[in-house]
Amino acid sequence: MLWHLRYLPGGDYAWIYIPATLAFTLIAGWLYNRTGGSLLLALLLHVTDGLIRPQGLGFVDGAAARMMWLPVVVYGAVATGLLMISWRWWTGREASSTAHQPVVLAPITSN
Repeated sequence: MLWHLRYLPGGDYAWIYIPATLAFTLIAGWLYNRTGGSLLLALLLHVTDGLIRPQGLGFVDGAAARMMWLPVVVYGAVATGLLMISWRWWTGREASSTAHQPVVLAPITSN
């Protein structure tokens, strides 16, 4: 996230992309952690981020400029969905597989 902030003063990065970058960071972190630390999948996600642009969807000139909000909405919706679905995991309150199993005591036998 901090890496992209250096582009703001020079105008190489639009201010509207800050929320999208934050949401994308949450998505990539979720993917990395939920796949057992697979760096390959997180890198593939980052690479594919640059493949879908408004110009590639047929928008040109002014229409492409108006579509700058698209990644903000898409990444924001996906990150919000992941936060809602995985809330227990994000907060560290995920139930373990043995948390609700009954305890069975063995009878005491005398020798």
